[in-house]
Amino acid sequence: MQKPLKKPAPPKRSPGRAAARWTLVVLIGLGSALIIDLARQALTAEKVQWASLTSQDVQSSHIAVVSETHSPTAQGENAPRPRLIRFTADWCPPCLSMKSQVFSRDDVAEAIHARFDAFSVDLTRPDADEQLMSDQFRVVYLPTFVVIDDQGHEIARLDDPADAEGFLHWLEQGWDQWARHTAEAHPPAYPMGSPPAHANSIN
Repeated sequence: MQKPLKKPAPPKRSPGRAAARWTLVVLIGLGSALIIDLARQALTAEKVQWASLTSQDVQSSHIAVVSETHSPTAQGENAPRPRLIRFTADWCPPCLSMKSQVFSRDDVAEAIHARFDAFSVDLTRPDADEQLMSDQFRVVYLPTFVVIDDQGHEIARLDDPADAEGFLHWLEQGWDQWARHTAEAHPPAYPMGSPPAHANSIN
């Protein structure tokens, strides 16, 4: 009578190989999560280049000219651009939402940089000068956006959060208001585009 064949014993798993396998799985998972997080950050990173307003830019009655950047406007090649000032803080959820949902868009960044000098005032932990600017521009809610001329006169204001389309619409309105304000402040010598008949006469 034949004895039944014994089943071969399963191979013993090496603890070292099992640990290495799990380590590899964990590393792959962490690497994938890191790649996804970096991609998400790249998609939501701010595209707008904001300059900071410091104590040297604060004067008793207005913000000084803080940028030498100029662009063609209705007043000529060397006319100053309007200033766009953002008041924001890290503890402000709508501010963070606009950073990731509005200022991460190329069309918003292009619309700002094409026409405005952009500045940001961080009120997360305001110092004396930042608090002075906040008071000067009557900042009650965050975020607040203000368009001013090169003498610090307020032209337009937005003190509510907005989506990208709403912000672009407000930005266009701010540009139109600044253009009208500039034209009124500096009217042409001859409104009709040509001097009056007596201008070239000889007395």
